[in-house]
Amino acid sequence: MAAPRGGAIAANAATQIAPVVNWHLEPRCNYKCKFCFATFEDVKSLAAPLPGLDALLGVPAALAAAGVVKLTFVGGEPMLHPHIFELVAAAKRAGLCTSMVTNGSRLDAASLLRLRPALDQLAFSVDASDDALHVALGRAVGGRTPGHLAHVRSLWGPARELGFSLKINTVVTKINLADDMSPLIMDLLPDRWKVFQALPVEGQNDGAVDGLLVTDGEFGAYVARHRAALAAAAAAAAASGAPRTKPSAPPAAAGAGAGVEWAGPGAEAGRARRASAPPPLVAEGNDEMRGTYAMLDAFCRRGGGVGQGLWRSFYSNTDGPHAYGPSILDAGAPAAWAAVRDRWSAAGFVQRGGVYDYGQGEAAARELRARWAGAGAAAEAAAGGGAGGGCQQ
Repeated sequence: MAAPRGGAIAANAATQIAPVVNWHLEPRCNYKCKFCFATFEDVKSLAAPLPGLDALLGVPAALAAAGVVKLTFVGGEPMLHPHIFELVAAAKRAGLCTSMVTNGSRLDAASLLRLRPALDQLAFSVDASDDALHVALGRAVGGRTPGHLAHVRSLWGPARELGFSLKINTVVTKINLADDMSPLIMDLLPDRWKVFQALPVEGQNDGAVDGLLVTDGEFGAYVARHRAALAAAAAAAAASGAPRTKPSAPPAAAGAGAGVEWAGPGAEAGRARRASAPPPLVAEGNDEMRGTYAMLDAFCRRGGGVGQGLWRSFYSNTDGPHAYGPSILDAGAPAAWAAVRDRWSAAGFVQRGGVYDYGQGEAAARELRARWAGAGAAAEAAAGGGAGGGCQQ
């Protein structure tokens, strides 16, 4: 892998591009999650066609040249994009750390094999410990029980064998607030478990999310309860000498065809891990989420922290619906970013745990964290006290 591009970030804290960008390249999704704040009805209603492959292939290199370290492919559902494999490969050629947040429904043995050379991390959206709750949340196709969790489980072992860094993303709502995820997390043992408070965004989930929202206190209690349960389970497993990972599922569990062998670079390392510590739980309430993500939409417009089309509504409750700027395909990444830099908080990005060892090593992660912590402090001082890498996130 090429060296991380963090060194390319400009010295001026007021113009530094965010080191991690979420690219919402596919607005469509085959699930109907009731809490979703990225429905993109505004994007899907536009008459203009989405950019083609030739235009999109240059985006990762442009981001890398501007100082981005890691690119995360998100949606909608990114696996619905017709050129997802080519774009992930382009990001890796550009030297970027690569990640994908997916519901997993379009993944199978063949796609895992095809993605792995260029994709560092897979983050699966799993909100509950059973699929009855997933159906209630809308994490289903057509209201039917699709076996969402069962399918993710079938992919987990083969993905671990192939050497992916694996993450679980969970959104906490009224429906799953009482659910106990700790047995599932200790069984899967993700490299990172991100827990989000359901976020209301005008124009994206109006009405649908209102009855699902949890208070800050309820969210904090959910997080505290699970941290305690995970710590206790990890301590018990360590005391008993129980292995941290079970033998991976056979290829057939993920729909693999004959001749597919799951013997990737992570196989032996995964089996050797022990439960000396619980999986890292990274919690993000609404305040931590707003203004700390750099996002790129399907038209390559940036806003909030990466370029001109990141959404203002993601940064404060008063900004209203998503507001988009010009495409980086027209303005270029540095100019697009400059237009929205004051809507992204470097300090908030660091404080919510946005900088860690993505795969470049802990020493490089510490250096990147220190750089961005300093950049955030400088930028906020310049603004009068207010705020407007590695390969696995």
